[in-house]
Amino acid sequence: MALEPGSRASYSSALNSYITFCRTHGLPIEPSVDSFSFYIVFTCAFIQPDSVDTYLSGICSCLEGDFPHVRSIRKHPTVAKTLAGCKKRGRREVVRKLPLNVEDIARACTQTAHDSSHDALLFAALLSTGFHALLRLGELVWPDTVSLQSYRKVILRRSFTLLPGSYSILLPTHKSSRVGTGHSLLIADGTFGLPATDVMQQKRRWEARTISISQESYIDAILR
Repeated sequence: MALEPGSRASYSSALNSYITFCRTHGLPIEPSVDSFSFYIVFTCAFIQPDSVDTYLSGICSCLEGDFPHVRSIRKHPTVAKTLAGCKKRGRREVVRKLPLNVEDIARACTQTAHDSSHDALLFAALLSTGFHALLRLGELVWPDTVSLQSYRKVILRRSFTLLPGSYSILLPTHKSSRVGTGHSLLIADGTFGLPATDVMQQKRRWEARTISISQESYIDAILR
């Protein structure tokens, strides 16, 4: 199965970690029960065991073409018990930020309602839409890494449609879409503390500010 560029990059990072480990400790690159078990114990001393579990999935995906038996080694009782033991031994208390709630989103939108700056309007649009449409960050922004940039995933501004009591946007495709048809996302009026008409007004203000910034950059480039 073809991998997304982001997944491919993560899997390559895991593979590089395994290859570096093998070379450092004089072990063959070809996967074995011992090499996987040693890799698990060694890597768990630096990162969370759950992350090592994810690393193993990436390693198997990258090496499967050259070593078809790699997944059977990954499932070997010794490897599985080694990983389970590291998870029990290295388990740490989960530390995370408090989750955002509807009141937080409404407060952010209210604070930016009278701010005409480009960044403030864009932040409010990304925050509110991403929260209520359950979007990933990668589906809301344009990545800096050129290899990950794709118009197949970005939500285009022209897909924004104002409807009676709601507005909609089109998500072209996503990781769980097998046919790549995308989904139309509908956000109801007042979902995040502002009427849909106010959202449309903020969108127009943001568009006007975007055009203004583009014109200023163009004029500045000419003068230089």
